[in-house]
Amino acid sequence: MRPPPMVVPGSNGVMTRPCRSNGMGMARTSQSLPAGRGRHRLSRLPIRQKLTLVILLAVLLTLHIGGLFVIYWDIAALRRAAQESALVLAQSMSQSFAKILMLDSTDAAVDTVTALQAFTEVRQAVLFDRQGKAVFQYQRPDSLELAPPASPQGEQIAFEQGDIRLFTRVQFQGLALGTLYLCLSTESLDQWVERQLQGFAMLTPVLLLIAAGLAFLMQGIFSRPLLHLAALMDEMSQVGNLDLRASTDERNEFGQLYAGFNRLLDEIQASQRALQEQKFALDQSAIVSATDVTGRIIYVNQRFCDVSHYSSDELIGAKHNIVKSDEHPPELFREMWRTIAAGRVWHGVLKNRNKLGGYYWVDTTIVPFLNDRGKPYQYLSVHFDMSAEKEAEQALLQARENLEARVSERTRELETSRDQLIHAEKMAALGSLVAGVAHEINTPVGIGVTAASHLQEALRGLQQRYAEQQMTRRELESFLEMTEESCRILVSNLQRAAQQVRSFRQVASDQSQEARREFELCSYLQEVLLSLRPRLKKSGHAATLDCAAEITLDSYPGALSQVITNLITNSLEHAFTEGEHGHLQISAEQSGERLLIDYRDDGRGISEADLTRLYEPFFTTARGRGNTGLGMHIVHNLVIGPLGGSIECQSSLGKGVRFHLEIPLEAPAA
Repeated sequence: MRPPPMVVPGSNGVMTRPCRSNGMGMARTSQSLPAGRGRHRLSRLPIRQKLTLVILLAVLLTLHIGGLFVIYWDIAALRRAAQESALVLAQSMSQSFAKILMLDSTDAAVDTVTALQAFTEVRQAVLFDRQGKAVFQYQRPDSLELAPPASPQGEQIAFEQGDIRLFTRVQFQGLALGTLYLCLSTESLDQWVERQLQGFAMLTPVLLLIAAGLAFLMQGIFSRPLLHLAALMDEMSQVGNLDLRASTDERNEFGQLYAGFNRLLDEIQASQRALQEQKFALDQSAIVSATDVTGRIIYVNQRFCDVSHYSSDELIGAKHNIVKSDEHPPELFREMWRTIAAGRVWHGVLKNRNKLGGYYWVDTTIVPFLNDRGKPYQYLSVHFDMSAEKEAEQALLQARENLEARVSERTRELETSRDQLIHAEKMAALGSLVAGVAHEINTPVGIGVTAASHLQEALRGLQQRYAEQQMTRRELESFLEMTEESCRILVSNLQRAAQQVRSFRQVASDQSQEARREFELCSYLQEVLLSLRPRLKKSGHAATLDCAAEITLDSYPGALSQVITNLITNSLEHAFTEGEHGHLQISAEQSGERLLIDYRDDGRGISEADLTRLYEPFFTTARGRGNTGLGMHIVHNLVIGPLGGSIECQSSLGKGVRFHLEIPLEAPAA
């Protein structure tokens, strides 16, 4: 469906959307000038004369073609009759020619010649025997000499060179004796045709008079309604009155023509009303201007004047750059002029300046009007004021910048709070570690204190017995045995406490300093589990480690210790119900240059919905018990961060949880 025409006022009241023109305001048509002087003169004849000429020619052609067809039909019938007469003549003379062939008699030949002379149309007769030799020839004396055929041919009859030529067999009682050739003149047929043509030529003036009368009669019938319609159209074009209508009592094609003309006027009126309505609607919302090919303004609507604060008198005749703001680069306008000069529509957003020095934004479409050579002769510009949208856009940009600044500030605050919470989480883990280690050290230290106290009391008793000079050999030997046992107990428990202190000091140092060093994996994980043994013992859950002794890493032991600690802590806090005894398993193996760590528990598992949020900061299912929701977030960040690896969790409700970690044996450079 074609779009409705664009409408703005023009010199004649209406200017439609772009169309090709001949440069004089006339729409280009497909008609061309008549070729030839005669054709040019014919085009100047009035329609009634053309109609008379056409009717005259039609009648003459019809009568002449009909007459010629009748003559042609009669000639064909006469030719068929002549052929049949030739066959009858040949059959009637067949016996005479048979006698010549059978008897070879001169009398028979003379009789045959006499018979042939009676037929004036016979010009030549030749009789051939069965060997093809001419044994008899006849030529009419008063005709031109004809050359006889060289040899007989099969039976045939045809018109050749104005004569009928016939070959037929000569038979006697079914026995073929030879071939007869006859040449018969068609002079009588030609004379008849000549008489017919002369008679037809004599009738031509009469036919011409009849045709002229019919033409005169019919041209009045056909030209009068057309002339009336032409006069009505001329009146309408002169006064511009579209209310005129053609009326007629005809119920034929002329009536249909008048009705079609009236419908055309109705459509023109409806189109004009639609154009005016469209113009009114366009003027209410759009800023419209038209310029010539040099950019000089030839039309503006009232809205253009309202927005630009120029009057129409100031704008008409001025260059369109009167509202140019110099806010756009020259390349923009060069590209615009290249586009519309090439006959293409240009669209863009422009910032213009009004007469008061203020600015306004317009969404602009420029449509070129083309002549019959495809070259622009006028440009129509339709602008929509978008100053409010631009102001809102600027306000939105400013609001976004302010919001981005506030978000950045808030993000920094949140990151600071998160770092503080992570640090607090680490300190809490260290505090828990300290409490567990203190509990573990308390037992060997207590045993050592008891052994030392017992040794001290025994030493005091021995010293008293020695001062009183009552000490016996047996008492000294008993004291020495007790001293040896006490020392053994002291050394054993102090070594146990020292080992725990060393493990605690290494793990605590790694978790607090985040230093990179080379370490042996299995022994380090045993130290981590040793530091967590108090919590495991208190919870009633068991933890096992399956790790090869020869795996060595150049990485961050503190980060790895924090990961294992948080995984075990997460299982202890979330995986089991109170009173349940669970099992935690850690296995590690080397695969090429990577370490594969598999951590499992046989607890309650994680739902699918919670699994998707497992590593989100502050996400926890036990916030009422004091959990911050940062434990697994820290695990994820440590694995993919300093350790340079990956972590994957598999779980479902009731089937425990499995974490699969892959980290390089040599951590990436910081």
